[in-house]
Amino acid sequence: MSNLELPETYDPAFHGDSNDHPYLGKLEYRQLGNTGLRVSQIGLGTAVLGNLFGTINRDEGIEATQQAIKSGINYVDTAPFYNTSQDVLGDALRDVPRNTYYLATKVGREWLEPVNGRFDMSASFDFSAASVLKSFERSLQRLGLPYVDVVQIHDCDVPGDREILLKETLPALESLVKAGKARFIGITGYDLDFLQSIANEAKVDTVLSFSRYNLHDVSLLDYLDGFESKGVGVVTAAALAQGLLTTAGPQAWHCASEELKATTRQAVKHAQGLGTTIEEASLGFSLRSPDSRIATCLVSIATQDILTQNLNAAVRPRTASDENLYKELREVYGNQNNSWVGREPSEYQKALAEKL
Repeated sequence: MSNLELPETYDPAFHGDSNDHPYLGKLEYRQLGNTGLRVSQIGLGTAVLGNLFGTINRDEGIEATQQAIKSGINYVDTAPFYNTSQDVLGDALRDVPRNTYYLATKVGREWLEPVNGRFDMSASFDFSAASVLKSFERSLQRLGLPYVDVVQIHDCDVPGDREILLKETLPALESLVKAGKARFIGITGYDLDFLQSIANEAKVDTVLSFSRYNLHDVSLLDYLDGFESKGVGVVTAAALAQGLLTTAGPQAWHCASEELKATTRQAVKHAQGLGTTIEEASLGFSLRSPDSRIATCLVSIATQDILTQNLNAAVRPRTASDENLYKELREVYGNQNNSWVGREPSEYQKALAEKL
């Protein structure tokens, strides 16, 4: 079966004639582990709909979301932690046939309104069975859906409480699968060692890793064999590393070290010297992974222009010239993997609390 064959989510009444479609037939669809789902190489992340990266126009966000699915993107990821995102997404999905997309949501991390201008990151985590089940039901209501395709534990590596994950959270999610309210179970986070250890001990269908398959850090590649051996599907997110890999640079709350930020500024200048931008290079690198075990990469899309930019980056072939570009930019980072594992509970949380 060709990866470019139309997916089972293709609906001619919604998508239109595939022969005249600008992206169907060009987008690659990859197997998500052993789930049986064939997902688009570019997935839709929805944190932007909750204004987590700046205030957006709600109507434009809804229109871009609908158009993304109509363009062939069939994997949509959301979470209650994304402020009002699920309410906006629910409005967007109301006019979209349910058979045209797969929906993944999360539990265990909730949005809490800032108190006296400060946001308490640690207080937003609760992986108890009662809490995650309540959160899940609330998400279904906000989304206006009877079920989701994947229910995931959100950033399970930050508290790092293996005992509650294995003995309470995962069994609660299994009950949702048995009840027909979810089809598969996933875990999400940044610390790949932690994610792999959970996947080795428990029945997990998917893993969502962010900012670990980018120009500054390709650590995810070292874990693909392990995930594949367990039949775990791999989803990546943050093609621009949460704003790190941008010409303007990351926001103050970003948890990358000052050294990494400085090196990235060198990478920005090097990309410009090669006649491109760090954004264009980063999108191409993350959205066109040659390793099909990376099933999809989530991107935030708030407008039609951003949607078009990301789709064009995804469907353009990865050429020898691209490989040389990525090689040179990786050399700026010394061909090393630069992560910020362990920084979130301290500097990152403090900075984000002050920002929000």
